[in-house]
Amino acid sequence: MPEWHYTPSDLIEGFQTAGIQRGDLIMAHVCIETLGQAKDCSTPEQVSQMFTWRVARSRWPGWNHPDPTYTFSFPKREVFDVQHTPTMGGPWSTFAPFLEYFRTTPGVIRSADPIHSIAGMGPKAEALLTNLPHTCFGEDSVFDRFKQAGGKICTIGVGLHEAQFLHHVEEMATVPFRFKKLFPGYVQDHGVPRKEGWIYYVRILADNSLPDQGRLEQKARAAGLCKAVRVGCDEIRVIDSRDHFDLTMQELTRDPWFHGQRPCRRPDPTRRGQSRRTGLPDHTARKRDDGSDDR
Repeated sequence: MPEWHYTPSDLIEGFQTAGIQRGDLIMAHVCIETLGQAKDCSTPEQVSQMFTWRVARSRWPGWNHPDPTYTFSFPKREVFDVQHTPTMGGPWSTFAPFLEYFRTTPGVIRSADPIHSIAGMGPKAEALLTNLPHTCFGEDSVFDRFKQAGGKICTIGVGLHEAQFLHHVEEMATVPFRFKKLFPGYVQDHGVPRKEGWIYYVRILADNSLPDQGRLEQKARAAGLCKAVRVGCDEIRVIDSRDHFDLTMQELTRDPWFHGQRPCRRPDPTRRGQSRRTGLPDHTARKRDDGSDDR
């Protein structure tokens, strides 16, 4: 038996089978560990090189590839340095060494979002990631532009629910378990600091605001919108962002709690000790959410 579970060629073939083509705009969410061991890739740096060079550049010239490099700097009351603040990694892309390798690769552009920054390469990167309004998920955000440009969401080794594009749909639908919150702070870009405020669509700090882990993906697969291809020990999943948006909007219109855990009971804002905004206890509603556990 080989000591590896897949090869770089298996990965490239998986992308092609899932519908990724030359010139596509792809936002990837990577948990490479779940795929198993890649042949001739024994270190995080080698795996990162396989993704960035062998897959993205050598196979598909002109491939447009944005990746999440989130820092949550403003909610943590930290300065965000566009060029130097490292990504936290997390459920959206748990393979942090890949994100750091990609972020620091020559030619990669990073957005100046101090909470949900995105790094990208390719001919569409500048239009996607620069001159942004100060909103993480709202109108004309990276995620809105990504949708308008016909981008495809690709999750590698993680479920579709981990793709942060969902929060853009939720903000457009004004779901009952999230609300807009302003975070002020300093952004440093090429050594020049500037004071800014950014709007982040945070979740209420209650268990029922956590996302359901599989409902959206089940719907997307059943409708033939999400293509899944086995690679190694897990899957590559690909869905067009416009299909994702339309399906999720349809379900949220039918049931505003479609992607949440649903309330245990109907909140009564008139009850003493509860927040009028959320119907939750005041101390819960006021608790600071740094977003780092957000899904």
